[in-house]
This record gives sequence, structure tokens and C-alpha cells, in this order.
Amino acid sequence: MSVPDIYSRRNNIDKHNDIYNYDTVPKTLKIQVMYIAEDLFGNGSSVRPRGREISSNTIWTNFGRLLFREWALPFKQISPKREIEHALNSPNLTTPQFLDFCELIFILAEKIIRVGSWRPSTTISSAIEELNTRFLEAGFGYQYDGGKIIRIDNQLIHKEIIIPTLQFLSDPLFKKSDEDYRLAHDHYRKQHVKDCVIACGRSFESMMKAICDNKGWAYQSGARASDLIKILREKGLFPAGANRSFDTYISMLKTGVPDLRNENGGHGAAPDTPEPALHMAAYALHLTASNLLFLANSWKALENID
Repeated sequence: MSVPDIYSRRNNIDKHNDIYNYDTVPKTLKIQVMYIAEDLFGNGSSVRPRGREISSNTIWTNFGRLLFREWALPFKQISPKREIEHALNSPNLTTPQFLDFCELIFILAEKIIRVGSWRPSTTISSAIEELNTRFLEAGFGYQYDGGKIIRIDNQLIHKEIIIPTLQFLSDPLFKKSDEDYRLAHDHYRKQHVKDCVIACGRSFESMMKAICDNKGWAYQSGARASDLIKILREKGLFPAGANRSFDTYISMLKTGVPDLRNENGGHGAAPDTPEPALHMAAYALHLTASNLLFLANSWKALENID
């Protein structure tokens, strides 16, 4: 009897193949979020700073009222900041409550800054940038964007490209490519851009070598991406009679990830080359996933023909 492709089974497969955690909040992340809140709301002092209409303690009190009302919990207000911190670190705190906490920080911060009653030690944009960086470093699959917390796996490119790619890479045939691609994501979370791009290139080449090995197609030990693509095309991995637009896509396969790698740390780049911007690593991850998915689907189609 064949196993039915039902929702719960697909959902469990997706969770297994994702590179982010969506259900458990790391303790270190709670501590870091509290520091972000302190940058915006102050240390909880009852003394009203010169030139400001309210004290830090008043802000924490307002935050607590807002927060605990949403959670339907009693709020004593004796030591607001400490009470909030205790609730944040409670083992009973759920992930949705933690995400509520993060959103409400910025809802209140924008309100008090807009009316001019408080001047924080940081800007809201800087605090948001730090929050997203902390989430990324922790492998916590959420980002704050457009005034809301969103799941990374709800983003179209993650849902339609990254997850299907990871599902293909779970095949033992592509073990090395899978290891390299997951390592690239790990470097991305740590903001090691050059290492991320290099790992992307290795993953791309590893998949092509795995396909060649699987089909018995010979290649030289030092073969580069361009050499491997040539072999795959000559052996018929890609559709026959491709038009000019497909030739352009093949050209992009040859130059996209390999060139990114060569320009950002691969094949003998100078060790003191400046670290590229983080969005370059994101581009490499997405481009690599698209290439891997295309190769995997082409291989699968050829397997069905054979």
C-alpha cells in the first residue's frame, strides 16, 4: 500500500528540511531582545530625565499594561521592568507570546517617539536591524518587516525555492551538495559573506558531480562548474532543441554562482579582500537554490525517461 501524501506528512517533511527553527525561542535570544527593549525604553528608572516628559519607569509600566492585557495575565506594576523581564524568561512563555513581545516593543516605541515624550539611546530602525540580525544568528525563522513579525517560510522565495531544494538535497545521492548548501546558510546567519558564497559554489559543483557519478559520466578531478555544465549538456541532461532563451539560462548557470564565488573569496582571492554586503550572500543563496532545483528537476526528468 502506498503512503498517502497528506498535509501532516508534508508539513513534517518541510520542517525536517528547513534550515530555520520556528517553534523554540533560544534563551540567549530572549536576553538579547530585552537589551533591545532597554535601548528603547531605558533602564526602568523613576527619575524623569531633563527635557523629557516621562520617566523610563512610566514607559515600562505602559508596556507592561499593554503586554499583560494581551496575554490576559495580572500585572502588579510594583517593579514593571523586572516583572516584564521575569515573564519574558518564564518557561511557560510560548513562541507566539515572545513574538507579541517583539512587536509590541516597536508599537509602543513608535508611539512615544512620535509624540516627542521620550528620546531613546538608539533609533527604531537600528533596533529593528539588530532584532533581525539576532533572529538570523539564532536560526530563528522570523523577521520584523513592515511593522509585523513574519515567518521566513511564508516568503515566496523560501517557500517555492529553498524548501523544495532542501527536499531534493535530502536524497543520499546529493549528500555533499546538501552539506555545502546548509553550511552556506550557517555562514549567512553568522554574516560570513565570503564563506557563504564559497560554500554555495561548492554545493553547485557537488550536485553536478553527483549527477555525473550517478549517470556514469566521466569528468576530470579538477573540473570546474563551466566544465561540468558542458558535460551535462553534451550528455543530454538539459532539454533538446532549446531555444535562444534557454541558451541564455545555461550561460547564467555557467557564470552566476561561479563568478560570485571567484569574485568573493574563491580560487585564490586575496585574504584582505573586503567583506561584501550581506545581501550579496542572500543573492548567492537564492541563485544557488534556483540552480540546484533546476539541476535536480532536470536529473529527475531524465531518470523518468531512462
